Amino acid sequence: MRLGLRRFPFWGMLAICLYLVTGLAWAHRLDEYLQAALVTVAPRRVTIDLSLTPGVAVVSNVVAAIDLDRNQIISPEEERAYGKLVLSDLTAELDKAHVPLRLAGSKFPKMSEMQEGQGSVQLRFEGPLPRLNSGFHHLRIENRHLPVISQYLVNALVPESPMILIRHQERNAAQTSYTVTFEIRQKEPDPRIAVERAHLILGAIGVAAIVGGLGVLRSIRGK
Repeated sequence: MRLGLRRFPFWGMLAICLYLVTGLAWAHRLDEYLQAALVTVAPRRVTIDLSLTPGVAVVSNVVAAIDLDRNQIISPEEERAYGKLVLSDLTAELDKAHVPLRLAGSKFPKMSEMQEGQGSVQLRFEGPLPRLNSGFHHLRIENRHLPVISQYLVNALVPESPMILIRHQERNAAQTSYTVTFEIRQKEPDPRIAVERAHLILGAIGVAAIVGGLGVLRSIRGK
């Protein structure tokens, strides 16, 4: 979807963001595996931070894929194994060229938290990018992990480098396929670009708020 941000008032964008956050959080069912991804583009690297939160009705499916020895304890070996399993379901391409991803970090909740539908698995994946010429580039990411029980969200974070500008974001209906178009500039960007960067921050906050809101919602329903 085209951002078209310069024509849209900041507060109007904020109102829509808050509406989407609250609406999606309350509409999310407990029989789904929420997979929320935040994508960061750097001059020589792409980072995908993936938060995976199972609802109570599907947590047994997720636990079965993680706790391989069924002892109700997630060992470091099982953490790495699950990270690699998710990695095998992710693909990334830059300008139609394959980007090799690797598992760069992970954080797992306690088994009791997962079984109550309140724990999230945090995974970080990184991939190297070649030195890019000035102009537009297209990064495509696909997530095929446990599609039968999953709901997906994905958004780009504001790049730290002022030379990288996010121009467009496109998603399929399920948000399993995502393409971000960004521009590489070799000079200081137009100050008006700050408006676009502020709206990208709102989008990232929205994804984070949805994940946090779901945890609160599950806590309320569990009482």
